[in-house]
Amino acid sequence: MKKRSSMAKYAVLTAAGCCLLAIPVPYVCAHGNHAAEHFHAHAEQDGDEDHDHDHDHDHEGEDHDHDAHLAKLSSEQIQAADIQVKRAGVANIQRILTLPGIVVVDADHYAHVVSKVSGIVTKINKGLGEKVEEGEVVALLESKEMAEAKAAYLTAFKKAELAQIVLKAEQSLKDKQISAQQDYWQALMGAKEAEINQEMAAQLLYILGMNDKEIESIAKEEQKGLRLYEIKAPISGVVIEKAVTLGEMLQTDKEIFTIGDLDTVWVEMGIYPKDLPGVKVGKKIEVSYLHGGVSSKAVVKHLSPVIDDQTKTAQAIAALPNAERDWYPGAAVRVSLSAEEVEVPIAVRKEAVQIIDGVECVFVVHPEGFEKRAVKTGRIDSQYVEIVAGLEKDAAYAATNAFLLKAELGKGAGGE
Repeated sequence: MKKRSSMAKYAVLTAAGCCLLAIPVPYVCAHGNHAAEHFHAHAEQDGDEDHDHDHDHDHEGEDHDHDAHLAKLSSEQIQAADIQVKRAGVANIQRILTLPGIVVVDADHYAHVVSKVSGIVTKINKGLGEKVEEGEVVALLESKEMAEAKAAYLTAFKKAELAQIVLKAEQSLKDKQISAQQDYWQALMGAKEAEINQEMAAQLLYILGMNDKEIESIAKEEQKGLRLYEIKAPISGVVIEKAVTLGEMLQTDKEIFTIGDLDTVWVEMGIYPKDLPGVKVGKKIEVSYLHGGVSSKAVVKHLSPVIDDQTKTAQAIAALPNAERDWYPGAAVRVSLSAEEVEVPIAVRKEAVQIIDGVECVFVVHPEGFEKRAVKTGRIDSQYVEIVAGLEKDAAYAATNAFLLKAELGKGAGGE
């Protein structure tokens, strides 16, 4: 009986689901509801304190997440970083077509040099890569054919000269009625025939590459000069290939020099039929090396009207300025050109889009600086990027130097 009474002295109550509080039964009986209310108040107070503590933690988490997307900058810092703000809106996006190409010598300024007579090479004036001017002597030959052609002209020249002297004499005798009319006509016919023979001999020298001044000087040359034959450059440019040696017996079918004008080079590329509507003669293209670095503008000059059976493409040729000698014939290049233009409702500047943790982002204006906004992009060209999702029209964003904002976020993350 004592044991049961002793156990009945206490009642066990649970506060806030986890705390046990023993209160004497007499106290409960004496004070009634007041004690229960007093305990309940204590329990609620403890619960509120725990709830407030958890709520503070939640706010701290939200602030942390917000700060992770915010690059805090003052207006002075934004101005110093030269971050320009623009509004997302309508833009014309060009579909860029990228093609492989190859640099070649301009075929309109390219020449193969051959000798028009056979002979022995006695002098070579130009080497590989050297500049030449049109008409400049690149090699010298001793040639029997040249000697015979020059001798034939010299003989015809002398005969024509003598025929003119005879004609003048007969003219004088005819005027004095000393010579018969028939003698005069024979002299005149001989002079004309000699003139024709001289012209025929001169034409042969023209074919062999001599000019008027050189032909006129033949009569003044010494006999040994008749055998020399000068090989001249047909165009100005540089020696691309050289295939001649001193003392070589040269034939007329051998190509001894190749000369090209490299101030302009060509870029050859193949255009597939589906892309041909966007490629026209006169269209500007962008040319760059595969490894990057140098890039330049070129203009489409020729476009084949037929499709090649093997490549299934139409050949296009673009003229590429090369005054600085940045482009080397034979080099593979990348060609970019605008195939079509499409208007999109929302677009931003290309440099505004930054990749952060593998996600494309744009920095939009925020009262404290700029806020990172994940976006989904669509079409892209050299200037603009279409925004498909994540950014509303007319949203103010960082259009320039957005990489600085990316770095600012990274610095903030590193500080934690």
